[in-house]
Amino acid sequence: CHYYKRNVQPIICLNTKEVFISVGYCSKNSLKIFGTYLNRSIIYKCIKEKYKQYKGYTFIYIKDLTLEEYIKYGIKEKLIKIQDEEDF
Repeated sequence: CHYYKRNVQPIICLNTKEVFISVGYCSKNSLKIFGTYLNRSIIYKCIKEKYKQYKGYTFIYIKDLTLEEYIKYGIKEKLIKIQDEEDF
């Protein structure tokens, strides 16, 4: 049985081009991926532009990318990969 959480929006780290299914998932896996813990509240504030960066990383919602950025970063393929990995 699949269900979708409300307000779950995929994000991208512009530094690494890593795509995450949500801010929470990014935070939960940040130590493994970035080598440092990233607090979900601070990631969210970075996305909302209250901070430019968080520990040197810049995050943005996928929906806020331009079409050119969407294509350049291979977002469609990365989202498909995430869906397959997470069975989302």
